[in-house]
Amino acid sequence: MTTLRNGYDVIVLSNSCDNLPKSSGSHLQSSKTDKSLHGIGLKSVTRTLRKYRGDFDWKYDDVKHVFTVTAMLGDREDV
Repeated sequence: MTTLRNGYDVIVLSNSCDNLPKSSGSHLQSSKTDKSLHGIGLKSVTRTLRKYRGDFDWKYDDVKHVFTVTAMLGDREDV
């Protein structure tokens, strides 16, 4: 889902997820066996969002078993 709120483009992505994601503070950790080959996706997203004056947050609904990421992108005219 995408929408415009207070001058920000907002993107909401949800996916089913049987287990609570592993995290360290606000950082997600890969659950893959070979961690050297995984875990750069959200770091790349974070760098891109900073470039475009954006941010993201994630949450996990342990009742519905749904993982949701909400990303906001700032006004593109200032980039």
